Amino acid sequence: MPDDPGQRRLRHGIGYALARLGAVAHTYNHLDAGHHAALGYPCTAGPYVELLRQAAPASGSTPGNVHGVIADTAEYFALHEPYFSAGDVVNGAPVHRSRWVDRNSYVVELPFVHDLRAGLVDGGFPVGIGALIGTSRNGWGGPARPSGPGPTTSVDAYVDGSRVDRCDA
Repeated sequence: MPDDPGQRRLRHGIGYALARLGAVAHTYNHLDAGHHAALGYPCTAGPYVELLRQAAPASGSTPGNVHGVIADTAEYFALHEPYFSAGDVVNGAPVHRSRWVDRNSYVVELPFVHDLRAGLVDGGFPVGIGALIGTSRNGWGGPARPSGPGPTTSVDAYVDGSRVDRCDA
């Protein structure tokens, strides 16, 4: 991680907050995990874990002050897509090449949060850390919610017709 002043302030700000809040009884610090559409790419998840690994012991804190991560606090993404998966291929085109998935490693939150948590534990965080997913905005779609897989005319038609994540519908 570059040692520019902005990154240094960010690491120390996170560490400072963890140290101060970690000293308060019955306070359980959870770090923001964004969502799979932001951090689900191989080029973003690793640097994010490294940032948190460096921030947790900064400014008087310890990794023990981190009780977990929380995803989807400011966005909504489906926990489960029943009609398509990241491994599907339509007319020779993998789902990850669709406009919606945009070469992301994930199409839903559950495996993303699971893998992010595992990366944090592998990076030195306590094995007991948890993972939360905000679900207050679940239920988008209304009558536009699909009842089965989309058409297989193209990978984009398939994904757009299949996905239950309809927040832009």
